[in-house]
Amino acid sequence: MAGLAMTPLTLLAVTILGPAHAGECVPFPTLFAKLAAEQVPAEAVLIEIRPFKNDTGQKGDEWLVQGIPHLLKRYLSSGSGLAALTQPTEKAQYKIEGMFQHTQKWLRTFVQFKDSKGKMIAQFPVETPYPLHKQFFSGPKDAALQISKKLERELDHAALQAIENETSSVAAFQNLIKGRAALETYEPNQIEVALIWFQESRREDHKFASAYDGLLDAYSFLILNHKQKGEAYQPYIEAIQNTIKERNKRTGQTIDAAEYPILKAHVHFVSGQRALAKNMPAAAAKEFQAALEALPIDAATAYALSESYAKLGNAKEAEKYRKHAEALNPCLKK
Repeated sequence: MAGLAMTPLTLLAVTILGPAHAGECVPFPTLFAKLAAEQVPAEAVLIEIRPFKNDTGQKGDEWLVQGIPHLLKRYLSSGSGLAALTQPTEKAQYKIEGMFQHTQKWLRTFVQFKDSKGKMIAQFPVETPYPLHKQFFSGPKDAALQISKKLERELDHAALQAIENETSSVAAFQNLIKGRAALETYEPNQIEVALIWFQESRREDHKFASAYDGLLDAYSFLILNHKQKGEAYQPYIEAIQNTIKERNKRTGQTIDAAEYPILKAHVHFVSGQRALAKNMPAAAAKEFQAALEALPIDAATAYALSESYAKLGNAKEAEKYRKHAEALNPCLKK
């Protein structure tokens, strides 16, 4: 995609943002972890889920280190009373750790439920056929139900069933997790690896919604990363639009492209750029504010919003958003 020509829209973006965004010092892992924590409802009991230990040490099972926590996170977050994160967070009231053992055709998992200081509350052993057996998805669901019962919280049983039956292909799920592992490094040179795994996941099961979501997240990151450096990203906008269309068609689960965060932010951002180019800073500020609300970790938008307020003569707001932009992208301080 890097060899594609810039569209006039993207050229405008590069011209306005300029060389100040050329740095490679945005702490993406920290920003995404903070964003995930901020999206947890205030009333929810928050659980941090850590990587599981591969107790039998078989290399082909390494994907389960993150695969089991990923499933537990989804199951535990299915109701309104609980939320789970696989990123480290100081806000967690409880923690889950564990290990798994692969012997012959069985997977035995020990889910350890602990308090915030790491003291064991309960351990739930789960045994399922493995590998490539659909029942693999049932084990973590059962553990999540036992944990919710321990906390006297209700999970959404319809949502649990939807997660359990999203795919019958363990291979598709395995490829998804490998893609997630590459993506969540948030290293640009790992994103191509992530895209390949997500595409393989989709190939294994073209109705697997999470495979499309992985592609959407990877393209969204590419947009965000290129945007901070003032580089062309229009091809990834088109890739997201095409992926949403395919996802809607294949899975029967509709995503409204107009409300998809990165696309919504892009529309407002471009409108703000146009207004700023026409010396209409008030209109620009309104659009950039809407873009930042849709995508709060976008330093380029915060910087543009600061510029708009500066042109309006509002030094206080200009400084506020300039500092916010610098917090998101320390390279802007240079």
